[in-house]
Amino acid sequence: MWASVGSGWNHLSTLLTGTAVYGAIGYGLDRWFGTWPILFVIGAIVGYAASVYLIYIKSKQATQGSGKR
Repeated sequence: MWASVGSGWNHLSTLLTGTAVYGAIGYGLDRWFGTWPILFVIGAIVGYAASVYLIYIKSKQATQGSGKR
């Protein structure tokens, strides 16, 4: 019952940190260039998309890896 809880928390933290890191980079660039909130929003969206892609890759590798055992 609790076997996939760890991977669920891992996926959640990947989504949150990816969005936060890229959003923070966008925020910093917005402050630097004075373009608030354009780069912040772009950074958050790119971070979310990159996180989803990373989770997809991790899940695909975990699925392929479990079939080889």
